[in-house]
Amino acid sequence: MSFAERYFVSGVPYVLMIDAAGKIVMSRGGFATDEAAALTGEIERLIGTSSPAEQEQARFGAFRRIRQEALQLLAEGQPGMAAFYLERALELNPEFYTVLTDLGEAYQLLGKRRQASMAYLRYLSSEPLACDREEIEERIRTLAAAP
Repeated sequence: MSFAERYFVSGVPYVLMIDAAGKIVMSRGGFATDEAAALTGEIERLIGTSSPAEQEQARFGAFRRIRQEALQLLAEGQPGMAAFYLERALELNPEFYTVLTDLGEAYQLLGKRRQASMAYLRYLSSEPLACDREEIEERIRTLAAAP
């Protein structure tokens, strides 16, 4: 069976949108006066659009959910999974520097001294006024002194 037969294409031009499962989500034969505008409108209708503010809000919501899950995993004694989640949270919101102290703690619990020190140092370099410098510096010293 040819592609045209499989998707019932009867002439040219023919616009066909197929989802990942192979299901036809939109088809149209012929040529619209303003094909680009028609396609854009159809795509927006099918997949939806959001403003930059809505996209930012969704990204921050995902960040908060992932960070909360990481903190829960840390509290449950699962520092490996917590570190994974905290790394993902930082990918979503690299400016949220306090996550670095959580990440440092997770790595410290895993015995990954170098990674823990790096997370703490990144925090100190990014938030010099808003952090408890002495506490973080003490954590770094403790890590450096460990066998």
